[in-house]
Amino acid sequence: MITTSEPQHCIVLAVDKRFAENEMKRLRRKNVLATQRYKVVRHGRAVLIPLKAPVESLIGDIIICHCEAREKPKARPKGFSSYIIIGDIAIVSYDERVQGREIEIAKYIASIHPRVKTIYAKISVVGKERVAKLVHLYGEKRTKTLYKEHGLIFSVDVQKAYINPRLSTEHIRVANEVKGRVLDMFAGIGGFTLHISARGRAGIIVANDINAVAIQLMLESISMNKRKLKTPILVLNFDATKLPSILKNSFDYIIMNLPHSAIKFLETALRLAGYHAYLNVYTIDSSHMEALRSIEKALSSILKNCFCSVAFRDVIKVLDYAPRRYIFRVCILANCIDYNCNTVRKHA
Repeated sequence: MITTSEPQHCIVLAVDKRFAENEMKRLRRKNVLATQRYKVVRHGRAVLIPLKAPVESLIGDIIICHCEAREKPKARPKGFSSYIIIGDIAIVSYDERVQGREIEIAKYIASIHPRVKTIYAKISVVGKERVAKLVHLYGEKRTKTLYKEHGLIFSVDVQKAYINPRLSTEHIRVANEVKGRVLDMFAGIGGFTLHISARGRAGIIVANDINAVAIQLMLESISMNKRKLKTPILVLNFDATKLPSILKNSFDYIIMNLPHSAIKFLETALRLAGYHAYLNVYTIDSSHMEALRSIEKALSSILKNCFCSVAFRDVIKVLDYAPRRYIFRVCILANCIDYNCNTVRKHA
């Protein structure tokens, strides 16, 4: 049924293409897939799934046929660092180790990830809208794809809106903690927002971002996941500093996922915080203590003129960012009484 230059016999389960994805999930749990050695192949309306041994199936037939062996992965290029895969697009960090070796690295990634259709090198992320500067290395010249994360589907444009799949675990951690009225101040394509809504612990989520493309992608993702989302989401497209003039100071949780500059928006966040509110502030620093000191220093001048008190609940290392530099989440409990610095100063 399947022919290759070097055909090998193997056991396959032939199933209708409509049921193939769910059946592969079931077989993966049983640890009987032989997909590391042989390729999954479409044959008309059937999908042929290679197996280590025969298994019972109510929706498919076990047969023995010629299978197409996977190519052995190429050796990892020396000095090559990391890359991320978003949907069917791979992105490599572009530095001196990549320059001049783009084709070699692209071929290596394509050899071990056959589903990857496009490979880019990322030079930097620029501007308030966190837009990526990319260099095309391999495959189709497109930047939009669909990305799956913990059961949700996200519409993504890797060039026009920021995304970091390494935050997937952090999205779930935070989604399991928050409740009440939630503000995702720098929501991007909605990584935190959609997972919080899917958990259903929050009362309402306000998701804001200055990037109009990110907002459009988030709306597409909300539409695709509408059956899984439980908490209503209000989507806004504003500079975060404008939010106090639009929203009441009534939020129970405020997420500030803008590690390079979230500290600059602490006063804005306090203006939006309810009486007993939690702020999750993301920052880049060399240690837990340095991250805490950075936030304390920024708050010291703000709190002199405002009816707010704060307490630090925790400092959590989220990700490695660079050599001896990390992304931290600093968790703050804020108690504010009708926060308005201008009013306080006038009556001081």
